[in-house]
Amino acid sequence: MLLKLKQILLYGGLKKEDYKEILPRIAEDNRKSLVACSFICVVCFLGMYVFTLVVNTGIQKNRSFYLIGFFIFIIFGIINGTFSKRHPGFVKFNTYAFSEVLLLLGIYMGVVAGPDERTTLYLPFLMGFTAVFFMRPLGVLAVIAVSNILYTYLIIQVQEGGLLRTNLINVHILGFISFSLGCYLMTIRTARYHSDSLMEKFLETDQLTGLYNRRSYELQLERLNHSKEEYVVVIFDANGLKIVNDNLGHEWGDTLLIGIATCIREVFGEYGKCFRIGGDEFVVIMNKNRQQIGVMETLFKQRLKEESEKGSLEYSVAYGVAYSKEHAGIRAQDVVAIADKMMYQAKKKYYMSKLKP
Repeated sequence: MLLKLKQILLYGGLKKEDYKEILPRIAEDNRKSLVACSFICVVCFLGMYVFTLVVNTGIQKNRSFYLIGFFIFIIFGIINGTFSKRHPGFVKFNTYAFSEVLLLLGIYMGVVAGPDERTTLYLPFLMGFTAVFFMRPLGVLAVIAVSNILYTYLIIQVQEGGLLRTNLINVHILGFISFSLGCYLMTIRTARYHSDSLMEKFLETDQLTGLYNRRSYELQLERLNHSKEEYVVVIFDANGLKIVNDNLGHEWGDTLLIGIATCIREVFGEYGKCFRIGGDEFVVIMNKNRQQIGVMETLFKQRLKEESEKGSLEYSVAYGVAYSKEHAGIRAQDVVAIADKMMYQAKKKYYMSKLKP
């Protein structure tokens, strides 16, 4: 029971590792939500400010308040639309700041600007509204707790008697309801993200080796075509797969492919994306220089040798390497073609060496 409660509060009902996997997607969606809500707040505060200019009512005394709110949310919109996009880690801080400012403005409206029993209607909306942006229910609990404390302090300062008791009771009840609703909505949200993540992983994973599949590989090439980043392409082709399949059977051929894929993942997986793009062809795309690639080649050959010594199969590959910065102005597919050509030259040398007496 306590473990389940901890999972809900910290990770929206998921396991820690599953939650970390979907966290970047949650952060990006939060950023977009903050941009949209900042725009809505800007329109609302500007509308209220204009309303105080053209209509002679009691709310004219709040004109400066509306103007301040207008500029505050313009700043939030700019920050979330530009800076937070380049620095995703800033989204978490901005989420708390936006939510607290929104709640403080609502508390001010309800307690200082016009304290009456109806003002507590601001709170359920504002408390529940902040749950849209948070990455975990514990954050919702923290913001609602702080807001309750501030609200309680302020209404004690400006109200007395039955109105005070009514507002104190209402705000704590509404705070509990908002927290419960926020937890529920967040568990639904994280479950949906997790389900989408599992589906994407299934669609982009080669079922035999566990590496990324050809679909994922082609998507990566398209991304590189629209990016200015430098990258390295390494293409591998398993040596002797047909011989193994013909003499030992396809089950042994699968064992050979799985072993080679394991070596590729262990050596290169930390530094880039590893793909199986065909029957015996593998590709790694990463951002490393020649010296680093040379070290990794040595480690990879050593791993293949270790794998071969474990059993009766020879784990051997031919490979080719191409660097995008040495071929500026060409598409990613052309960089791959250069690496592919080098790989076939290495493969030809391998089989020629097998023919020598």
